[in-house]
Amino acid sequence: MSHRPLTIVDLLDESASRFPGRVALRDAHTADSFADLATRANAIAGLLAARGVRQGDRVVVLAPTGLAYAAAYYGAMRSGAIAVPLSPAARATEVNASLAHCAARAVLLDPEYPESRAVRDEATSNRCEIIDTDEWASATASTSARAPTRPGPDDPACILYTSGTTGHPKGVVLSHRGLATNTRAIIRALSLGPTDSCLTGLPFNYSFGSSILHTHVAVGATLHLAPSIVFPSRVLDALCDRRPTGFYGVPSTYAMLLSRTDPRTVDTSSLRYVAHAGAAMTPTLQRRVRAAFPTADLIVMYGQTEASARLTVLPPMRLDEKVGSVGPAVDGVELSVRREGGEPVAAGETGDIWVRGESVMLGYWRDPGATSAVIRHGWLKTGDVGYLDSEGFLFIVGRRADIIKSGAHRIHPLEIERVLLETAPVAEACVVGQDDELMGQLVIAFVVPKGGERIDPETLRQHCRRRLSSVKVPAEIRVVDRLPKTASGKIRRAELASEGRP
Repeated sequence: MSHRPLTIVDLLDESASRFPGRVALRDAHTADSFADLATRANAIAGLLAARGVRQGDRVVVLAPTGLAYAAAYYGAMRSGAIAVPLSPAARATEVNASLAHCAARAVLLDPEYPESRAVRDEATSNRCEIIDTDEWASATASTSARAPTRPGPDDPACILYTSGTTGHPKGVVLSHRGLATNTRAIIRALSLGPTDSCLTGLPFNYSFGSSILHTHVAVGATLHLAPSIVFPSRVLDALCDRRPTGFYGVPSTYAMLLSRTDPRTVDTSSLRYVAHAGAAMTPTLQRRVRAAFPTADLIVMYGQTEASARLTVLPPMRLDEKVGSVGPAVDGVELSVRREGGEPVAAGETGDIWVRGESVMLGYWRDPGATSAVIRHGWLKTGDVGYLDSEGFLFIVGRRADIIKSGAHRIHPLEIERVLLETAPVAEACVVGQDDELMGQLVIAFVVPKGGERIDPETLRQHCRRRLSSVKVPAEIRVVDRLPKTASGKIRRAELASEGRP
């Protein structure tokens, strides 16, 4: 792989040249080779140019994760435009707000989107081109009336809207250089190569899913699209049938899979590794995952949309030694832990996590105030709290915004969640602070039982009393059927905290 400055679409071109006939993406019914994917991306770039899209214009991609989406995403970036992938699970009001915010020039729209009429009306009123899947799926390179402008390494590649678990989503602007640099760093950290393949059901329009797409495209590895984790037995069947070398998910992916299936009953020996990011995985769940996939390494990763994708990777051979760590920084990333005033802290001291590197975003789209609040002299304030040990391994304590302020105490939810998940009946747990006139906030826990299990809240509270100081014991434990999540699998803490119910 070349080490010259690259755009993210250059990485696709290199694989199409080296491995033209190899399968790049495969879903349940069809597959695209690397040559197919590059050809379709070229055709879509030409189509966009023919429809008046110019360099720097925003092109929204509103389609489900799949082969057509990948071609549209790379095609939009290849044209010199800024790709704006949106979730097909979003309501039309959310989509239209993003269309207006980014001032989209075109929308590559799947007609099966349930509220496509409302999106069409909004786009038309704003003189935004609507291009249906049928049109861009059948486009050929000859569609272009003029050659599209190819992007440069420092040009914006995409705008990824944050999931909006708190407040309004913000548009994270990532450069081609940042995406390509971080992609190559992840490849090195995971030792990915062209003989690898992976299975994932993570949405491509989110940072984690996007990075999985980029890394596998860049090395010429095959990416298998998994069924929804809502049907965990189908995911397990796909692991057996596709024989991937890697599997990706967020912690809730593994919690659902292990609560309803037993991977040890089938042959998953093809797996070289199983990887997770997107949220913290408790040591208890880590042990369960490792037991369920005994031949595979568990790879723990930490990242943020504002830093292109991954910031750290924990080498699997250090997992037992560094329990609770998310690892050292990947190549090209510098970590620092600081006090609220910005002064660095000593090893082992908890503070705010700051990061620096080419993968850090260019800023929030049309929001200089929000940008300046998190980027200081090239450093990104992640909003996470943690500490670095003497070897530079990072340990996450929690999100600063999630800290519960009860009386004079500052309580990190993750510590309590880890204790709750130590108990056999609990499949998932989320701890939030809810307003209280006397204490400021009360610690409230929501727990989801494993299939067929019963949870006694008072028994759980007694367990917490044995493991935690009294101020951290939940004032109330509520048993629920599910936790509200974003499409990428992150728990919506703000929804639980504000509504008091899932």
